[in-house]
Amino acid sequence: DIIVKAYFSIRTLKKDNKEINELSSGEQRVALIDMAYAFLSSNKEMASSTILAIDEPEASMHTSLCFEQFKRLSELAFLYGHQVITTTTHWYGLLPMCQKGILHHISNTKPLIIKSFSLSNLFEKRRSFPDDVEFKSVFDLTSSILSIMKTKETNWLICEGSDDAIYLNYFLKNKVNSLIILPVGGCGNVTKIYSYLYGPMSESSERNMIKGRVICLIDTDDQQNTLSLPSETPSKSLFIRRLQTKEEVVILSKTSQGGIYSKTEIEDCLAPDCFYDSVERVIKKSAPKEIVELFKQFEFNAKFSYSNINDSERRFIEPTSLDAHKMTKDILKFIQQNDIKYKIAQEYSKEDHHELPWITDLIKIFAD
Repeated sequence: DIIVKAYFSIRTLKKDNKEINELSSGEQRVALIDMAYAFLSSNKEMASSTILAIDEPEASMHTSLCFEQFKRLSELAFLYGHQVITTTTHWYGLLPMCQKGILHHISNTKPLIIKSFSLSNLFEKRRSFPDDVEFKSVFDLTSSILSIMKTKETNWLICEGSDDAIYLNYFLKNKVNSLIILPVGGCGNVTKIYSYLYGPMSESSERNMIKGRVICLIDTDDQQNTLSLPSETPSKSLFIRRLQTKEEVVILSKTSQGGIYSKTEIEDCLAPDCFYDSVERVIKKSAPKEIVELFKQFEFNAKFSYSNINDSERRFIEPTSLDAHKMTKDILKFIQQNDIKYKIAQEYSKEDHHELPWITDLIKIFAD
């Protein structure tokens, strides 16, 4: 405090050659975060003892400035190791910027109750939120995505769940420039975001301001709903694709295609040996004793190219006895629980695995 006071007693704070009191309130906020970033990013040794707290970082600020504002705050936390606390924010772009962060809700009751939620899967946990925590509409999220893309060139992969995001981040890390992977809690939200983005990303006047590409990726469900919109914009800047297994091939299918299809999730599209090892480790760590014992009656099925949970003829596991065959559904039911799927995805991403052709196809869409 003494150093800062002495420094500014003989200097006025300026930004772009303007005195701080001549700036708007939003510009003042940017200037102060610039200053905090300059101090803290050059002092990693202070990280363990420094807390930066800021109320509504985007207040009075044009949406085009919000991205850089939160980018600097997230870098201070995740790159430089400082503890950053923001109290109340209304900017939806926070979600893709700070997925490693935590939302803490403090009740106004006595005694105080604090509930915490990971920002990486807020959409999936929203049903358990306290009544006074509300999500804005998907339209607001879409507006934030467009705002970010107009400010800085970014590529986006919009997927259904947080386990999908773990796999996709593992496969695509460092292979697509400025990639943001955003899970939005189900097929309905993915297709809604695609519909909202389609208009502005199809118009030439709007498209010229947008930098980067967006791929919306969904599973193939039991009941396949087709979109009335085309599966990509004429400018090839926005795409929607559906994961679909066809015998020994995984296809990034267009949503407008009908015909025969089979239920497909991302867990059906992985390297089977790697997926089996991940499932085995999670079962040993997290399963009830009866599931651990039951899994001993199964072995890895090396006949097929993909993990294929939903294809009974091509599954990555094979029962070794008639009793085990009858209990296959119990193993599948356990590993398809949301929290277990998340743990399996984390285990899968710890090891080095070989490339998958459908991942190469995804990378090609971003690169072409």
